[in-house]
Amino acid sequence: MPMAFDLLTWRELTFAFAPRLLQIFKRSPRRHSPPTSSTRGPPPDCVPRPSTPPAPQVLEPVVPYTGPDHFTFLPTEILLEIASFACADSQSAYRALLLVSRRLNLVVKFDCLHFVPVRLQCNSHIEKFRLLLMLYPDLIPRVRHLWINTPPRMTATNAGLTWEDGPSSPAVRVARLCTNIVTLSCSTPVLHYVNFGSSPNISIPRSLSSECGWGSVQDSTFKHTKLRELTLLNNFFNWSFFFDDDRGTVNSTVSHLFTQLTHLTLLEPIGQDFPVKKFTSLQYFSAEIYPPCSTSNTLDTGVAVTNSRIHVLLAPLPADVRITLTIYHTKINRKEEIEMSDSRRFFMVRVGKPTYFQWWADRARGGDGLWS
Repeated sequence: MPMAFDLLTWRELTFAFAPRLLQIFKRSPRRHSPPTSSTRGPPPDCVPRPSTPPAPQVLEPVVPYTGPDHFTFLPTEILLEIASFACADSQSAYRALLLVSRRLNLVVKFDCLHFVPVRLQCNSHIEKFRLLLMLYPDLIPRVRHLWINTPPRMTATNAGLTWEDGPSSPAVRVARLCTNIVTLSCSTPVLHYVNFGSSPNISIPRSLSSECGWGSVQDSTFKHTKLRELTLLNNFFNWSFFFDDDRGTVNSTVSHLFTQLTHLTLLEPIGQDFPVKKFTSLQYFSAEIYPPCSTSNTLDTGVAVTNSRIHVLLAPLPADVRITLTIYHTKINRKEEIEMSDSRRFFMVRVGKPTYFQWWADRARGGDGLWS
């Protein structure tokens, strides 16, 4: 009987506590557990009602940052070092730096111009650059590298070819203003009028005589004393313009230029009247050569030195002068190699399409350029 009583008692207790156990298992999770989402909201009576309606939320507009440029916080020495590398790359980088800020404009405009390889490709660009130099005269002595790529205009006469680009052309006026240039690339007429006094037939208008850097009509003083590297865009029928007589006597003004040049590049084959003995300080020389057996242009073949005579013409140059010849065609036959060979001198030949401006700009940055 006691055992049956005990079993009955536990059975009654189980049914008595069953609802309580169900409530325990249906409780909400513990506090450290993540809250469970519920689709049912609280009863309306349990929602607190604010005493005052909430103020509408106003989104603030996004204001762009207009604070100072952190690039200009650098010391002036570091700023100039960075700007000089950028300006030596191209003139567009120089112009972009001028537009960054007022302080950077003042630093770069005058102190970084001598790193810039200035390239002027048409008369409108040349005239704008000349007006800039006249507006800021302090920029004139800071121009060191100048490339004036204007093709010369020629007129055929009974006496020969006459250059139409006179001393009043924009290219000549800019080249004469920049007397501190170290590297110059131009046509022969520009170089001819830059060295005024090499011909007695030149007449300069009075309006140009008083221009800054031009000098008087009688002034034949050579002013480009820092010019060391010259690139001539054309070569034929030109060297005789620098002679005073038929015996090849070079004018004293041009003689200073010839003796001070260390780098000379001709963008055409060497002419018959090339005064090789006048370049006493030359260390680097370059010129184009004709493809083998090229007879397509009778005018050029009659004036230019043939490939077989190049080493003969350049023999007066010192033995340590580095000579680079450029040719468009992709091969040179064995006969041409033998005729151009010289046991006393080494010739380096660049084959393919030349990139003269890139080579010239590399020289302005201090690289080897065409002679690399």
